[in-house]
Amino acid sequence: MAYFDKVPEILYLKYDKNPQNGTYITIKNIFARIKLIDNIVPSSTIFDDYFVRDDERPDTISMDYY
Repeated sequence: MAYFDKVPEILYLKYDKNPQNGTYITIKNIFARIKLIDNIVPSSTIFDDYFVRDDERPDTISMDYY
């Protein structure tokens, strides 16, 4: 089973120049949150809380954090 098998799908409006002429396609909702299995969370030690500030990007956080 692949990771994205559990990610929900949504309809996305695909159009060229005129939105009224568009068609809907099915895509994966990459913004959906995936819940960890309940028995894994208490024993996990690899997760740390981190609050992202407004001026931070993923690449700068990774450089500072790691």
